[in-house]
Formats: sequence, structure tokens, C-alpha cells
Amino acid sequence: MSQKDILKQREGSAVQGARGNQARSVGTTTREVESSEVTQQCAACSSVLVYEQLNFVDPLSCRKQAVAWQAGMKLHDLVPERIDVPCGLDVICSVNGHDVTDLEAELYRVKPNDAVLFRVVPRGGGGNGGKNPLKMIAMVAVAVVAAYTGQWYAYSYLGLAAGSVGGAVAAGVTAGVIGMAGSMLVNAVLPPDKPTQADTTNITEDSPTYSWKAANPSKNGSPVAIVQGDCKNVLPFKLSQYISTDGDKQYINALYAVGEGELEISNVCIKDMPVDQYNDVVIEKTSGTATQAPLKGFQDGVYERPVSMKLSYGDWTYFDGEGDAIEAVGFGISCPSGLYYANDDGGFSTTQVQLAIERAPYGTTNWQRLATPAISAAQRTAVRRYWRFTLPKAKHLYRVKLAAQPPSDATRYVNDVWWEYVQEIVPDDFRHPYTACFALKGLATDQFSGSFDSYRITCNAKRMTAQLPDGNGGLVERNLTNPAWMALELATNPRFGAGLPEHRIIVDEFAAAAEWCDQLGIASNMYWDSQTDLASAWDELGRFGRFRVIPRGTRYGVISDRPVLLPDQSFIAADSNTLLGTTSIEYLPVKERAEAVEITWFHPEKGRQILRRHSPHYHKLKTRLPSTAKITLAACNDFESAWRYAGYRLNCNRFITRTIKRTMSVDAASVQPGHVIQAVVRDWDWGESARVHGGSATQITLTQPVTLAKNTPYSLQVKHGGMQNAKGQELVEMVDIEPVAEDTVTSALLLSQPLSAVPQVGSVATVGKTNDALRLFRVSSIRRTSKNRVEVTGVEYAEEVYADDGELPVVDGDAGHIGARNLTCSVQAVDEDGLHKKLVHLSWQGNAITWRIFTRKVGVILTPWQLYGTTRNTQITLRGIEDKNFYRIAVSHTDNPADGAVTDILYDPAVMGTGTIRPLRVIADNRAGFEPLMYETESGEALQLMEVF
Repeated sequence: MSQKDILKQREGSAVQGARGNQARSVGTTTREVESSEVTQQCAACSSVLVYEQLNFVDPLSCRKQAVAWQAGMKLHDLVPERIDVPCGLDVICSVNGHDVTDLEAELYRVKPNDAVLFRVVPRGGGGNGGKNPLKMIAMVAVAVVAAYTGQWYAYSYLGLAAGSVGGAVAAGVTAGVIGMAGSMLVNAVLPPDKPTQADTTNITEDSPTYSWKAANPSKNGSPVAIVQGDCKNVLPFKLSQYISTDGDKQYINALYAVGEGELEISNVCIKDMPVDQYNDVVIEKTSGTATQAPLKGFQDGVYERPVSMKLSYGDWTYFDGEGDAIEAVGFGISCPSGLYYANDDGGFSTTQVQLAIERAPYGTTNWQRLATPAISAAQRTAVRRYWRFTLPKAKHLYRVKLAAQPPSDATRYVNDVWWEYVQEIVPDDFRHPYTACFALKGLATDQFSGSFDSYRITCNAKRMTAQLPDGNGGLVERNLTNPAWMALELATNPRFGAGLPEHRIIVDEFAAAAEWCDQLGIASNMYWDSQTDLASAWDELGRFGRFRVIPRGTRYGVISDRPVLLPDQSFIAADSNTLLGTTSIEYLPVKERAEAVEITWFHPEKGRQILRRHSPHYHKLKTRLPSTAKITLAACNDFESAWRYAGYRLNCNRFITRTIKRTMSVDAASVQPGHVIQAVVRDWDWGESARVHGGSATQITLTQPVTLAKNTPYSLQVKHGGMQNAKGQELVEMVDIEPVAEDTVTSALLLSQPLSAVPQVGSVATVGKTNDALRLFRVSSIRRTSKNRVEVTGVEYAEEVYADDGELPVVDGDAGHIGARNLTCSVQAVDEDGLHKKLVHLSWQGNAITWRIFTRKVGVILTPWQLYGTTRNTQITLRGIEDKNFYRIAVSHTDNPADGAVTDILYDPAVMGTGTIRPLRVIADNRAGFEPLMYETESGEALQLMEVF
């Protein structure tokens, strides 16, 4: 009779894992040794711990119960009810950490205090030879995750790649122990400080908002931004832009997508100046609802393409269309130098040009006349006209020419005609549902000097709350400035997130992380405007919020790096439940650790900021120069949070010194990454452990002797096996041991006070000095090995890590730490290109290898710092800065202007000159306003006169 046949005498359901809290030391074998003494002692009060793991892709689905022991009890008497093993799976039974064979399963008699585990595994596994079931389990788990992550790619708003989350997050569980950022930074929970996977992204490099880029994104295929919180000065995506003509006036029309709605849009700025300060600029907005109305001027799809060709009489100017469903076309025609006849009275008379406009179906010569319009004017300023025509839905060719020969007397007539642009139009009501947008329409005057494409358009966007799962099948409103709730929304939102169902999320763990963020005052505002995968977004939020999102089987939970009052589940990693020879303790290197932290954070108004915080032992190690770790926190928006975070990371480096790794028995299966456990190691004088051999509530006998020093207080901690406390957890008690007068080695312990219950035989017990018997470690990783054993890796837990407040320094936001000294600003005369110019010149003192020059405008609006350039010299001449502006200039040895020296200057060409040239004109009393250029004749050649400005 096979083991499977024995265990299938009752029915049940199927899945993975191996748990158990009551077991022998790993490596011991089950023996058919009946002890009448033990049986008589425990028959009245003993029970058997039965563990059921019926879902082999979910290690958390373990059910534990205490079954009353009866004489002659066999394993099939403990088989869970309703086991129905699907094809390809098998049931394995383990007793006290040992997988029993078919013969043992049939003959074994259950003893008091046994720990029996029933688990479902892929057929051929289970420790009896054949294929490794753990590999098969891993493959199934990946397949389950991929079934959900596959949809992430369809929702490209966050750039979620299929399968990326499971691999990236799972791979990072152990990588978070030590993060490298220039110098070593130690931690037990946080994600790596920089992405280590080839397919991950870095928001501070790819995002226009958080990188040094200053232009609005406009590349096709980019994601729609996601707003979480109150985001300032963001760079919305430019959806389209075209020029509209009304008479001789031209208007810039631009449409921007701010983010997934519903949002509140405010403070639209052009080149960091509010639109209210511009003339003839109108802003219209939509909030991002499903049924929002189209914005005026953008009901149709308009694709504008420049032509910029001069028209002539008799010769057609051709232009190929591109769209294959074009239903309308617009032609922009201009006379850039004006259109007039210079009459004998010194004034202007009306003149006219005649045009011919035609189209043909693409690939044919069937030209059709659309119009023969005429342009008449008597003005020396630019004349502009626009015509729109309805076309049959198709792809088209276009051509334009002058239909009549214009007068050619260049001394009298100004009548050059240019074909400026073509607009191909798809009429439709483009609503952009679920996307908050705004449209900008501005009169094209000198207020928009240069190309509008280069203008930096910013706005504020706000979305403060979201409806998120409550863990009980309902929804509750959560604050989207809390990084943990932000991470939960990205996981569950069906439009722009992963769309994970609630049963795939451990909501209580997200709630615990959110509570810790609230206690610390950690708040964030994020504008996700780059192709960021979910794992990278989780890492960005978790790094700042001091938590980590990790897979727990087929679900996702959170490790929160916070202080604990008691170790999780009162688990003890003792010698007595550890496989002999598998314990290793490593001390993390001290010399390679950072002694200072440089935090890059993002001010809501000023943008990228940098602060540096030193540890108390900065520069105390004389064998090398002090090292600084650099961390970028895109989610951090205030100085105090950045300062406290730097203190937290420095405390990690100072107080976390060692890790422990040991292979343990089945009772470690309930431990999860992030749990704080207690460790006892006899060889390291971290207490001693054994199992209970017998005794009473006041006197305990152990299976092996322990050493007690004279007149030294010791404590005994006992796990009571199948007994539970009021919270339903395994009962663990700690009592003091009666002191001994002489150094003693004994297995019999006399307790100072009675235990609440008599320990069962085989219970795990530890003995150590009072208040120093155990060491605490936070589990950083856990993996299953052969024969249902578990390898646990932990990082030292220290409460001192969380005292990161410190005293905030007084920092001048513009000056701060002075790296450069004696910064002076002067205006120097420079002869270049045959011109005499006056340029701004900076000089300073300092010892840095590379200096960074930053500029910002100062006035009614304080613009963000802009990186002008770098130099290795201690002087630089500034070129290309805009005139008539008051500038603040910083010279810094870091990426932060606040670390440098600052000076102010008013750069006014009326005072100092810029060295530009312009033509001289005759100033005369001319009612027509025409000022002719000045010429003089030299050697028979007319030379135009110019002036240096």
C-alpha cells in the first residue's frame, strides 16, 4: 500500500509549502521507540500538532491545529478531510521535519507532541527522489504571476512590462540587505538604492520632471502621466500644436495632457511666468472625466506641416500629404515682407496677388481646383491668409501657384508670396476621456520670441485621494500623499496600474506601512511621467517610505522597517531546531561604509535640491578619506524628511554590523521576510538552547546541560508547542532561573516562579543571561532546501536605527554650505568676431576638481535653478544669458547650488552692452512710419551701415 493510497483515505484540496512549529532538530530521524515513561507522563495532557499545506503555490495557506493524542494513533488518522489530489500532484507527509517513506507512513505510531505536516507537491518530489518539487513550484508561481502581469503591458500608462514585477521584486528581497550608492549603505528592508535589473528604469533619468531635462515631452508612444498628491511645476505632455490665422493675426494653439483624471489643474506657466502676465493668452481645461467635452479648437485632429516655399507664376509648388483618412485641409499663405505699391507720394497703395490651389488623390494626376483666391493689401507688415477646404476621405496631393503674373518692379512693388504650411485635418470630437488636459491659445506677437516649440510649459496638478481596497471586499478613501497607499493604488488600479484583484494583495501589511509613514510624517507627491515599470515605482516609493513590496507566494505584501515591541510570532532560531553545522555569522565590512549621505530631493517650487549629512564619526577613520553615499529620492519633497532619511541610513551603517544564516527545521516555515526573530548561538555566547525532557511548572529538565555562572541572573524561555495564548498564537513564556552559588553545568533548572503550564516533552527552550539571552535579527530572505528544511538569513535588528530625528541645521536655501570662496562678478570688455562686447565674468577660489555653474532669474517669479555648465577653472565668462534680467548665479562643487557661493547681477545691455549688431536707419518725419536703411558709398560700392549694441 503506497503512501499516497494511505493518505487518500480521506478527501481535501491542494497547494504548497511546509510549516510547523513543533519539531525535532533538523537531521534527526524518526525512530520507532516507545517510551512508556513519556507516554504515561503526557497521555493526559499531550496533543499532536497537525499542519496542512494544501496550496503548493501559496506558502501562507498553512492551517495549524492541535489534535488530542490517543494511544495507537496512526498517520492516516490525522489526514485532513476533503483532500482531492488533482492529476500531477501528490501528498507528502513529514513527521518532526522528516519526510516519511511509504513503509514508515503505514507502520508509524504517532507519539505525544509530534509535529505532523501534510503538504501537496508536484508528483515526483517530496524528498523521496525524482524531480525537485521546489523548481516545479517556482515555475508554477511564475506562471501564475505572469497571468496577471500580462495585462500590465496593455495599460501602457505606467509602462508596466509583463512579468517584470515578479522577477524584479523577488530578486530584490535579498539584494536589499546591502545597497551600493558610491559607498556602502547597509539596511535590512529597503530596495536597492539604484536599479540593478537590466529591464528596470530610473525615474530621475527618464522623467522630464525629475531629470535635468527642461522640455515638455512630445514623443509618440509616451505614457499618460499619473498624479498622486499635489504636484507643482510639472511638465505636461504636448499632444498637438498648430497655428491658426484670423486676418493678419496668427495664434499659437497647443494642447497638453496633464494626467489620468480626475485632476485639478492650476497655475499654468509659460517659461516659468504665469499666463496671466501674458497678453491675449487663453487657457481652457478638462478635469479628466469619461464624458468630458472636447476643448475648443481641438475638436478635430490637426496635423500641421511646414512648407516654407516661395510661390511663382507658371510653376506649381507641390506638397505630398501623409494621412490616408484626411477629410479637410488648410493652407497657410503669407507675404512676410508686406504687400504694397510704393506710390509717388511716399505712401503705400493697394496691390494684389492671385493664387491657384488644387488637390489630387494620392498617386494620380486628377487635379481638382479648390479655389482661386486673391490677396489684396497696402501694408509693409506681414500679410497672412488661411483657407480651409473639405475633401473626400483619402490621401491627397496638394499644389499652389500664382495664377496671374504680379508686377515685377522691385523698386515699387513688394509682393513676394510664400506657402507657409499645410494642415491636414481629421474632423472628429476628440474628448480624450479619463485624461485631464488644457488648451493654450496665444496671439503670436513679440511676447513669444523665438520658436514656441522650445518653450517650457508647466502647471500644477492635484489628486489627493483614491478609493482603495479595505481588505474586506469593500473600498475606502485613502490619502494619496502616503507612499504606502500610493503603492497600493499602483498595484490595484485597473486603468493605469497592475489591476491586481484584492485577494492578491495583503492589505493589512500595506496599512501597517501607511501607519508607520504617518507616524514619521512621511508624505510624498509624485508625477509619474516616464516609462516606469511597477517594480521600479514600488522601489521609489518604498525607499522613501521605509518599506518594501515583496511577493508572498501568489500575493503581494509589504515589509516595513519599523521598531517592534516583541519579535514576530515569538520565533526562536535556536541551536536545538537548527541543522548542525549550518549556522554562519558574518560581520559586514566597516571600512567600506559611507560616513556621510548626500540626498537629492525635489522641492515643489525650486526643483532638484541636494543636502549632505555627516555621521558622528565622519573623518574619524584616518587610514582613508571619508566616503559619501549618494541617494536620489524622487518621492521626497521637503528638507526635513530628507534630513531624517539621511540620519536613518547613517544609523543603519552605524548600528547594523552582522548577519546570520542557518538552516532550520519545519517550524521555521512560518517565518516571512521582514519578521524580527530571536537567535540563540551557543558558540557565540548568545545563550544556549535545548529541548524539554521533562519536569514540572517550577523545575525543568533539558535534553542537554547548560552552563550557569555563579551569582549571575539567567532566564529560561519555553515554547509550549500546541498551547496558545489569548491572541491565538503559540504560547511562549520567559521566567527567571534561581541563581547558583558556584559555576554549574546542569540540565536540571530550578525556576524562580512557576510557569503557567507544564512544558510538553520536546518543546524548544533557551537559557541565557537575563536581558542578554537573545539577539534579534530581521529576516531578509528565506528559502526552502531539501527535506522540508528552511534556510533563513537575517540582518541584525537595532532599535537605535530608528532614532533619526537629530537637530535640523539652519540652511540658507540659496547659499547653504559654501564650497567656493570669494566669488566675484564683473563685466569685462571682450573683442570677439570683430566686435567689442561686454560679458559677465565670474572668478572665485576653491580646491574642487570640477565646478558647476547654476543660474536663476530673480524677480516677481523666482525660477528654478538651471545648470549653465561646468568648468575645471576658477573663472568663467557667461554667454547666451537673456538680457534685461536680474540673475542669481551660484558656483558649486556639487550638483546642488545650495552647496556653493552665490552672487546677483542685473544684466542690462542698456548699461553694459551685449556686442550684437543691428542696421542703422534714417530717422525722419515720415507719416507712413517707414525708416529707410542707411548706406554710404565706398569705392563705388554701396555699404549698409551697422551699429554695435
